[in-house]
Amino acid sequence: MSTLDELRQRLPPWHDETSSRAVDAAVGLARSHGLRVEEPTVLADVVSVVVHLRPAPVVARIPTHLTELRQPIADWLRREIDVTTFLAGQGAPVITPSGELPPGPHEHDGFTISFWSYVEPDPDRTASTDDYAAMLVDLHSVLREYPGNLPLLAPVANEVPLGLAALDRARGVLTDSEIDQLRSAADRLRPWWEAPSGDLQPLHGDVHTETLIHGRDGLVWCDFEDACLGPREWDLSMLFWSDPEAVARHHNPDPDRMRALSELRALHLALSVVAFHTSVPHVDGWEEGVRVFLSTLGTDAGSVPASG
Repeated sequence: MSTLDELRQRLPPWHDETSSRAVDAAVGLARSHGLRVEEPTVLADVVSVVVHLRPAPVVARIPTHLTELRQPIADWLRREIDVTTFLAGQGAPVITPSGELPPGPHEHDGFTISFWSYVEPDPDRTASTDDYAAMLVDLHSVLREYPGNLPLLAPVANEVPLGLAALDRARGVLTDSEIDQLRSAADRLRPWWEAPSGDLQPLHGDVHTETLIHGRDGLVWCDFEDACLGPREWDLSMLFWSDPEAVARHHNPDPDRMRALSELRALHLALSVVAFHTSVPHVDGWEEGVRVFLSTLGTDAGSVPASG
């Protein structure tokens, strides 16, 4: 089981009144564009709501709690649409922005909404870590040709400072030593997100165990909201936690960079959970998620090589 899978098992679903309003907003907007929607079906609901607008072959994605951390959220969704439109044009296997109505991003009833093509998953098939590692080779090759501008490691640059600023409010739930460990790790890893050395390229930005969907016609990539510029090891980091041999077999990453970016990913996820807690305090068990990621962080000053 990967670290992220363990965290997801510990944290409860976040469905609340905001989620219901988000679904209503997406349905209303889709109908205003002439789309027939009879049975909206929620596919996911954590920090964004993902809803299949049945019977139409359209999925709406509506950031809910995610907007507490990412402003303006429309910029993130616009990058996702731009990158996936480019990839689809190059023949890459991706879930495409909807052709049934304008994909957006749209502002409607207080929500920012994007629309996507629905891909029916094959319930009998699941992508393996080896599948992810193998397919990332081709995805990275196509992404290198992306002509648009992307921010440097956008999720880290956005969420890590917010999480650090929220640490004092986490006292009493996290221990002083845990807070010190997070701050120390941020100091050690700062060069890796502010000025990483070596080759940088456009990245997916958030590769984990739910960013490949096994459709009836094969595997397709999704969820490019975190698309950014950075070292390719960033995209490999959570795969490395699950199966380092698969990563080595397909990518042969630099060991020092792989170790540093894996730690940076753990720091980013830990501090994202801290920041989310300050915005969505009714979610219980969040501190256990932080501790899952803390366990993967080095504790000594020499644990991560210098970026330069």
